[in-house]
Amino acid sequence: MNVPLRVPAISIARSGSIPILPLVEPEAQERLQALGRLLTALRTRKLIFLLHQGGLRPGGELVSVVNLSRHFAWLMARADLSSAQRALVEHSQQLIFELVSHKLIISMTAPLDLLRELFTVRGAGTLLRKGVRVNAHSGYETVDVPRLGALLEHSFGRAPAEGFYQRPISRAYLEEDYRGAVLLADSALGGYLTKFAVTREAQGEGIGHDLWQCVTEDFPTLIWRARPDNPITPWYEKQCDGRVKAGEWIVFIKGLDPSRIPQAVELALSQPLDF
Repeated sequence: MNVPLRVPAISIARSGSIPILPLVEPEAQERLQALGRLLTALRTRKLIFLLHQGGLRPGGELVSVVNLSRHFAWLMARADLSSAQRALVEHSQQLIFELVSHKLIISMTAPLDLLRELFTVRGAGTLLRKGVRVNAHSGYETVDVPRLGALLEHSFGRAPAEGFYQRPISRAYLEEDYRGAVLLADSALGGYLTKFAVTREAQGEGIGHDLWQCVTEDFPTLIWRARPDNPITPWYEKQCDGRVKAGEWIVFIKGLDPSRIPQAVELALSQPLDF
């Protein structure tokens, strides 16, 4: 049903009807600003753009989640995206960062996939979100160690063991407000993940996904361990290529030649306790 803009859209939706609110501004930028005002007034948390080609497929593969804080420039430079797709990415960036004051996520999907997008957790297109800024540090020299320590203690329920910060690391990935961190050390087999921590309050914001994306872009081979009762273990199982149950630990591997799995298990089991 067509509805004049002066009629409260929320009341109409609650009555069981679907309000259709045309944006009549003639210029594209004016329509975008009007859309931003509408989303702000309705406190809309998710906006869906329907495209016949569905989600974004740079390089031919569907990208399920885009961190605009990290990958906006990369997407805009892709020659294999259409001009319409790049325009929607740019409009999404403006809506999320400039025109809508509350938290907003935007999805691009095909019309035939709309129900999956609305009613399933995984969705069916490309989800664009503000994301977080992740800073990479080479060692602890440029890290605010007390803030990192507070994050680890908050996440694991106790402070790291004495001597924890004397053990060398090659990379520390930290969310800019120290709400998430990943610590890695170099090994002959690849990167060894020593700690992955995200505050409970920030776990629903996708910070873990953004941190993991940074890590896997820089470290194609990863080894780490976790106890079976660790709450993050089910998530680890989805990220790894393989796992080995070894005593009280599960050793996870990603990107490692299978012939070197015994060495990976030996490496993981030789690590000291951190707490």
